[in-house]
Amino acid sequence: MRSFADLHIIHSGQSLSRMAERASLLGYSLVGLTLEGRPEDPGSLKREFLDRGVDVALRIDLSPKSRQELLSLLGRYRPIFEIVSVNCASKAICDAASRDGRVDLIFFGEGPIGPRARLPKEASSALEVNICDLIATKGGGDIGRALRKIRRDLEVALENGIRVVASSGAGDPDGMRGPREIASLLKFLGMGAEEALASVSEIPISLVRSNRMKLRGEVVCDGLRVLGGKGRNG
Repeated sequence: MRSFADLHIIHSGQSLSRMAERASLLGYSLVGLTLEGRPEDPGSLKREFLDRGVDVALRIDLSPKSRQELLSLLGRYRPIFEIVSVNCASKAICDAASRDGRVDLIFFGEGPIGPRARLPKEASSALEVNICDLIATKGGGDIGRALRKIRRDLEVALENGIRVVASSGAGDPDGMRGPREIASLLKFLGMGAEEALASVSEIPISLVRSNRMKLRGEVVCDGLRVLGGKGRNG
């Protein structure tokens, strides 16, 4: 039986219990909860989801203005968060973030780089597609523009041969969508059916699993595991 993950729901002051309940009803087994900084009580944040049978990985979204700032932020936050994503607002940041093994996900905001991004051959990060902008347009915004952006992001991933993670990017329960609904949207925009499902299941779940092993010291780097699996604190 396939398990599903939404790696981008945002803790924005809304009731976590409602978001956790919504995640459970939509059929997710794992969510990524985005925070603005170092969590003061990570246990209580996770408990709302765990009590409803949903695993939760703490995430931070970085928006550096330079390569130097990116490296500084990664040094500060990578040891704390299970998911680290970077908003690529320039080619220099995109190049650095996609190469750096400490970055899990890259995504493109509304800046000019997205439609013409070319990632380096050694890119290790996955490209995240968020559907939140598409949901927000239902109030009268430009739905065509939102669809074109998602299509362009998918084209960047295809042209560069990198993995895709599809997420909601929701800041409230109403913005959350079911995994098969998200996968259907990606299929409509040109992605293969199996690849679309993988973007909300195997790919994000394996990403979090690998990061947790690294944070526990069980994996030194991709493909190199500590014998015994107990890590540095075992």
